[in-house]
Amino acid sequence: MKESIKGKWFLLIVAIVVTLLAIFLYHKGFRITYTPELENSWNAISVFAEWSNVLVSSLAVWAAIQIPKKIATDQNNVAVKEERLKIYFTIKNFSEDWAFYQTTIFESSHVNLIHLIQKKALNFLDENSYKKCQKAFNCYQFYFQKHQSTVQQLSYFHTEIFLLCQTINTMPELMTSPYNKEADLNSTMRKFVTFYNSSEFKNMISYMEQILKAPKNDQSI
Repeated sequence: MKESIKGKWFLLIVAIVVTLLAIFLYHKGFRITYTPELENSWNAISVFAEWSNVLVSSLAVWAAIQIPKKIATDQNNVAVKEERLKIYFTIKNFSEDWAFYQTTIFESSHVNLIHLIQKKALNFLDENSYKKCQKAFNCYQFYFQKHQSTVQQLSYFHTEIFLLCQTINTMPELMTSPYNKEADLNSTMRKFVTFYNSSEFKNMISYMEQILKAPKNDQSI
């Protein structure tokens, strides 16, 4: 819709400029007449041809610069949108998975979180998934302008949960006093769910969705 309106405004402006130019030339005495009795001025024709060549050459150079530039800009916009989509879905899916497991399975169904971690039943706890999420968190600052601190908090929770799960897997003796890593994990998970349900996190997700839906010329919100 906006692109259509911009196109109509451009045509209207061109029409107004041409009309004003015609009025100006008419006012200065310029007329289009047919006078076959006059002799052709070959010098004038030669000068006109030279200036026409200059104009056409200038337009050709302008087109040679602008067309590749436009293509490169469009390709860059597509690449940026693809990266933004990857970041958005990585953050959203990771957060929804953790919140779902914590609130629906571990607390409501009383499933043993530690047992699932030790059995490696949670595929989003592996190292590849961790690296993928951290990459999305780190790239966020280059593709989105707002809510940087919210993403930093999300990265903090993600790292804490991942390291605690790795510790429980490799050193189960730390689950008991005086270390009690299981209690630390449960506490961190609950804090994460509180953060997930906060307006701060929801505003960040809404902001990302707003950017992804915005026209390509209006993505600096």
